[in-house]
Amino acid sequence: MIKKIVCLTLCLLLAVSAFACKPASEKPQDVDELIKETDIPLVSDGQSDYKIVIPSDPNPSEEYAAEELRFFINESTGAALEIVSDEGLSFDSNAKYLSVGKTALLEGSGLSAEYSLLNSDGYKIKTFGNTVIMTGAKDNGTLYSAYGFLERNFDYEYFAIDEWSIKKADTVMLMDMDVTDIPTFNGRWITCQTLSPSNMDEWVYRARLTGGQGKMLEKAITPWSILNDQSMVGQILPYEIYGNRTTADGKPWMTGNMKTGQLCITTATYDEECFNTFTDNLINNFIAKEKEQKIFMLGINDHNAYCKCDTCLADYAKYKQSGVMVRFCNKVADRVQEWIDRFDPGREFYICMFAYIYTLDSPTSYDTAQNKYLPLDNSVICNDNVMVRIAPISSVNMYPHSDMEHNGSAAVAFASWKAVASNLSVWDYGTNFNAYLAPYPDWGTMQENFKMYKEIGVSDILTQTPAHTSGTAFYAMTIYLRSQLMWDAYQDFDGLVNNFIDNYYKTAAKEIREYYDYLRSVFEILKEKGVYDGNIYGKALYSTCWTYDNMLQIERIFDRAFAANEAVKESDPDTYELVNYRLTTESLFYRFVIIANYSSYYPRSTVEEMINSFESDAKKANLTGVGREVANNPSSNDLLSNIISGWRSTLI
Repeated sequence: MIKKIVCLTLCLLLAVSAFACKPASEKPQDVDELIKETDIPLVSDGQSDYKIVIPSDPNPSEEYAAEELRFFINESTGAALEIVSDEGLSFDSNAKYLSVGKTALLEGSGLSAEYSLLNSDGYKIKTFGNTVIMTGAKDNGTLYSAYGFLERNFDYEYFAIDEWSIKKADTVMLMDMDVTDIPTFNGRWITCQTLSPSNMDEWVYRARLTGGQGKMLEKAITPWSILNDQSMVGQILPYEIYGNRTTADGKPWMTGNMKTGQLCITTATYDEECFNTFTDNLINNFIAKEKEQKIFMLGINDHNAYCKCDTCLADYAKYKQSGVMVRFCNKVADRVQEWIDRFDPGREFYICMFAYIYTLDSPTSYDTAQNKYLPLDNSVICNDNVMVRIAPISSVNMYPHSDMEHNGSAAVAFASWKAVASNLSVWDYGTNFNAYLAPYPDWGTMQENFKMYKEIGVSDILTQTPAHTSGTAFYAMTIYLRSQLMWDAYQDFDGLVNNFIDNYYKTAAKEIREYYDYLRSVFEILKEKGVYDGNIYGKALYSTCWTYDNMLQIERIFDRAFAANEAVKESDPDTYELVNYRLTTESLFYRFVIIANYSSYYPRSTVEEMINSFESDAKKANLTGVGREVANNPSSNDLLSNIISGWRSTLI
């Protein structure tokens, strides 16, 4: 028996290794571009003969793309380009037009923008003589084509809601472009609290994110319905309405409540009344109303209390919990397809289920003879219009998901789900839920994971970062790195880090890069010692991770960073104030650790000053808590006001 177990384990390791250790391929041909400078002035001495052309009846994406072109060209050169309708215009390569979207100029140019190539977010840019055509197959692509044009002609880069760069020049020559750019992942979303919530939509567009998890957009289209991750008894069959419903023979439709139970999936599958009510509500309240959305989430409640009725237990034994969910989703998708064929023929849609907690284990078995995963039976193979969203919540993210030794459940999930599902998405994690404030050390694995996602066919990523507070360590950089890799997973990661630090921390960039490198070295030591490995529930704000010497070293780095910024206080006061605020915000992490763990090393009066200063700076940074419970419980120990009250109580 021991030999059989060892043999099977080795085979699983080989299977996962084959999937994980495949040589990293070069960037897929999602970007194809030829670019060279022309002798045609796009802007000359702050003036331009060019006009921005949009359709006579533009959609919101086309209008916004034109406005963004005009705004950023003006910021770069001072030129104010006019936005005009294409009414009465025709394609003429001698005319000085920047055409955006489905204009008459696009039609006359002969440039094709096929959805089969570009999907919803890819775009094309092509120069025809003096004229430039920008378009996507869908609205999102058209908006992103405007940013692509700005990148290639004006060196535009977007870093954060309060930081972007563009070259300053009175004269800019037009680039001769033939560009096709398609993002690595067609769906891209980061749950976070932006640095300025009032400008959140602007940030979403410029970071080229697509929304999701209830975030709908006005000037771009999110692929996701407003249905959320707990939608089945939260939105489709709301517990307050259906919580006491039973079948004709008295079997409950759902167990417990939102916090303690779930929809009984076998009842929803086999009981006609329950199934019809579920699908009618799904279709009438969501699919029929959200005509531009295509992914509809059937979310389970966020806990491990799955239904244990006799019917469910019997089906789990045959299909696993994940297979029971696949069978239900397939049946729902069939019903929705019937409605689509009748009322909205040709519409693309996906019914999405979680591979999460008890459904993470795919409905497959490992065939040692064939060295691959096989479905338990044909009924657990996902329909073409069913999507599986894998959420590797147990991963320790200083190791890649494909690491069988440290992330075995995730490694098997990613390797095996593709045997039964052709449509995959990922819900991944970019924070420590017990330590929002602490740096999250997935810098060494983030890109490797993204490349693996692409390799197995993942089309959509949502990353969960601190969604209930700002002011956490490297907050803006975390969002920047992930949004960049979601668009192009094959960029130079270290180059992205340097580019962000240079542009965001400016006068103190050298010191902040030193701080980043120091954090990475400390985290590597913690990983090697088995103290902390990127667990999303780790104790990463306390002395078990951070020695007093660590904190003093970080404090010295920040002292040098503030000193470097002092050099421009008189000559460039705006930059000084901005960088000073950013450094102060970034310093909150180490200051918290010192007060929480090492305040006994300081005189009482000094500690009181440290607490007062921290409280004031945290308020300016909108740091409201250090862990996830800040959003759920006013008496939580994660709430910063409660923590500070506790600190002060020790001084009395």
